[in-house]
Amino acid sequence: MARHRKKSDNSNTLRILFILGVVLLALGLIIFAVSAYINNRETSNTASSSTEQTLVSSSETNEDTAPSQTDLALDLEALANGDYNSAVGTWLSSNGNSLTFNAEGLESSDIQGTSDFTVTPYQQLDDNTYLATLTSADGSLVYDLYFIKAGSELPADYFAEGYTDTSDRDKDRLYITSDLVGGEDYADNVLYRQ
Repeated sequence: MARHRKKSDNSNTLRILFILGVVLLALGLIIFAVSAYINNRETSNTASSSTEQTLVSSSETNEDTAPSQTDLALDLEALANGDYNSAVGTWLSSNGNSLTFNAEGLESSDIQGTSDFTVTPYQQLDDNTYLATLTSADGSLVYDLYFIKAGSELPADYFAEGYTDTSDRDKDRLYITSDLVGGEDYADNVLYRQ
């Protein structure tokens, strides 16, 4: 009978070692999985942070190097040569008139309900003012279109007697008229870039 007990003790020892091995293996797999999860999460956070930093740097660079449409200054000589890059954007007046320019010229318009106009270059009047002509597609409407640089005003001799430039001189602006410059509706017909 003593022999039988020894065999049983060996069998129990083997079982205990087997169970201990399985537990250690399971514990090792759990530790590996948790470690991998933590490393992936740190890598992901680092990559995300790096991407965000790159995007911020990129947007800061773009902001520093590419002026917005409202930061562009009118270039009257370029306008005279048919280059409308400095006028690109949508210009609106308080009475609802709008002109939208692209680099080649007038892209769209809405002047007192009429939307099909062309711009014809005319002449630079002085260092701060360029004059063009707006003509409707059917030729029935013709307007003078003044391009006025920021920091300047239209000279008094451009205006009908008793009127002066009451527009916002700190901004580039356009002025549309079919009559003498000035009048009661002058401020309503001045367009500012949006």
